[in-house]
Amino acid sequence: MGTSGFFMSGVTDYPKFFFQYVFAATAATIVSGAVVERCEFACYLVYCTVISAVVYPIITHWGWHPNGWMAAGIAVGEGQTSYQDFAGSGMVHLCGGTISFFAAYMIGARIGRFPEKDAEETSPEIQGHSVPFAALGGFILMFGFLAFNGGSTADISSHDIGKTIALGKTFILSFKLPNYVI
Repeated sequence: MGTSGFFMSGVTDYPKFFFQYVFAATAATIVSGAVVERCEFACYLVYCTVISAVVYPIITHWGWHPNGWMAAGIAVGEGQTSYQDFAGSGMVHLCGGTISFFAAYMIGARIGRFPEKDAEETSPEIQGHSVPFAALGGFILMFGFLAFNGGSTADISSHDIGKTIALGKTFILSFKLPNYVI
């Protein structure tokens, strides 16, 4: 585990710090989706703080820092394995997903969601939600992924990044073009 950079010691690149902080907050929001309506707000604040300040930095150090045990790899026979991640997809979801699994297991099902074992009643049906809001959430998420993936490379001039920028422009124009066509 690393010994530098904890609690902003020696940090001078504040935009990069904020960018990484957003990744830590994303890992905590994955957990919030697993415990929604079953966790008190005070508990939510505590686990978000613990995940963002302690758990997430340790896990990401393993995979992202050159000296982390996952990034450095493990010798297997004559070969060497190593972990490679792009845009935080593995480390963020490893942290958020693992904590979500155990949190949902410990909290249990929503009260009233499933009938008692001996009861003859059936499970209540969960009604559908707003389709426009679900679509809007998907578009916001996709737009955010463009910023995450583009920002993760810290470069906008390489050949491969040009494809991502073109995709982003196409995505943004898809909202503008229907207004001009109509």
